[in-house]
Amino acid sequence: MKTALSAVYSGDFEWFVFNGSSIMFNGSVHNPSTDESHIVSGRSHRVYGTVGGTIIIILTSCISMLTVLGNILVLLSIKVNRNLRTINNYFLFSLACADLIVGVFSLNLYTVYVVKGYWPLGPQMCDLWLVVDYVVSNASVMNLLVICFDRYFCVTRPLSYPARRTAGWAWAMIAAAWLLSLLLWAPAILFWQIGRDGRKVPEGECYILLLANPAVTLATAIPAFYLPVVIMTVLYIRISLASQRRVFKSKLESANLLKPNGGASINTEPDIVNDIKRDQTCSFKDDLIKKSKMLGDSVDSSPDASVAERGLDTKPNTVTDSTEVSNKMLCSKSTAFKSQTCIHRTASKVLKDVSKLTRRKAVRERKVTRTIFAVLLAFICTWTPHNVMVLIATFCHWCVPEVLWVVGYFLCYINSTVNPVCYALCNDTFKRTFKRLLKCHFRNQSLK
Repeated sequence: MKTALSAVYSGDFEWFVFNGSSIMFNGSVHNPSTDESHIVSGRSHRVYGTVGGTIIIILTSCISMLTVLGNILVLLSIKVNRNLRTINNYFLFSLACADLIVGVFSLNLYTVYVVKGYWPLGPQMCDLWLVVDYVVSNASVMNLLVICFDRYFCVTRPLSYPARRTAGWAWAMIAAAWLLSLLLWAPAILFWQIGRDGRKVPEGECYILLLANPAVTLATAIPAFYLPVVIMTVLYIRISLASQRRVFKSKLESANLLKPNGGASINTEPDIVNDIKRDQTCSFKDDLIKKSKMLGDSVDSSPDASVAERGLDTKPNTVTDSTEVSNKMLCSKSTAFKSQTCIHRTASKVLKDVSKLTRRKAVRERKVTRTIFAVLLAFICTWTPHNVMVLIATFCHWCVPEVLWVVGYFLCYINSTVNPVCYALCNDTFKRTFKRLLKCHFRNQSLK
């Protein structure tokens, strides 16, 4: 997660005051006792100027609008399309809520802070911004962890885990992620800022006093960013390998079932085959009865029957009976052959349907795995630069220029803009629903 840019960015000045040291700022040496206010309050104006500030406002406004639009599309898509109301997408829904808050609130207030060069909105709004920013950031990381663990258990425990994986369980995990983030950061931010003599953070600054010491900042960065990244990377690798094994095994089983001489293929659906046998037997019996009646009627109306009625020799009737029996036996053999052929055809069709379902499941699994990969990659790429600077600043306070701090912090916010793009690129259903929503088609329906 983000470890306070303002803590290292502004807090370094506080830390140096306590140590009575000089710092290097924009190529010149300043004494904190005389130049601190000049450094803290005038830095952005001096670095960016009017033109630079205008460019920053235009760029961040575009990023904010894209972030808000993209994440609203995600939320509406899950709402209007029943096909997207899955357990996996419930976690993406929570992630989109966090990203929407970043686009509406956190990004815009930070832009004001950077462009003006000081915090102009008062201490209460400062604390609110910090609480929202850190809680939302931590909730995003925890949601990503839940997504990775959920997918890992789905792939590695396909029989036992899905039984517990309900919508209620998913919303409970989401609520736990947000509640834990709130409990971790809100007290630390709100209560640490105020001491016996009042508010400790100077006027015009906005940072978490707890993180003013770079060593503390690093201590929070490890469990908040580096450790989750390592866990999620390992989980994704194992998810990928397990998914590949499952897809390969499913293809192999489908190929074996569809072999023409595979006796097991008939037995794979015993209930269906037995039902077919019973239906075919009843049908063939009815046909035989009808044919027997027709044969009897024809015998009664034949000349031989007239002869028998006149009391003449009835020997031809014996020949007729034997012929009748022979015909029935041939009919029985023919119908048995037809029954067996029909059973094989039906079983083959059932197995082909099973094979299609297996392929669809494999495609769905690959789609989910691709989405997780894209979201995880976007998170690592956008959050790593800032956290690397935090690591560097712990050992070398003046080694990271202010401009890099600002760019690194903005990159963390841009992650919220990129996430909806990842969903659309990796999931065709999201993409089609986005298009329909942009055309103002809000009707609640399933989209094929």
